[in-house]
Amino acid sequence: MSSVNAQIAQAVVDRLNQSDVQAITKATADRTWAPLFKLEELAKLQLTVYVPEDKCERIGREETKHESLIQIGLQKRLGVTANPTGRTAIDNVEPDALVAIAEYINTIWLPQDADAFSIPTINASVLKTEIKPLCDPDYLRDESRFFSLIHVTFVWG
Repeated sequence: MSSVNAQIAQAVVDRLNQSDVQAITKATADRTWAPLFKLEELAKLQLTVYVPEDKCERIGREETKHESLIQIGLQKRLGVTANPTGRTAIDNVEPDALVAIAEYINTIWLPQDADAFSIPTINASVLKTEIKPLCDPDYLRDESRFFSLIHVTFVWG
């Protein structure tokens, strides 16, 4: 990870930890290369920030444009209970709340609010955001684990 990508990722972590996200979730965001957790660690919500890719494009003779993708992952193991049909299932309450948190975190980075979050020392600003997946059905079904990924693309250079 280039030092610029590290600065962007750390700025995202700092913003998350200074926002009301921490008060809402009781979770502290961390920057990591490998967001892997032991099962018992997922009893509480994990917020991780990492940089999976950086694109560089020459736009002029001496000018380049970089796009750094920052991913904010939300992971939490969910409780499984018996539902009225007798089958075990995940109650909707906890996943609904976690989806709402993912959607809220995404709004922090919306491009129309990019002036509210930019990194002037490296001239980086938000280009676009998306949540993909909002809630991964495979993790939910196979591991009773909520997993959501917020993609924030910064442009700089």
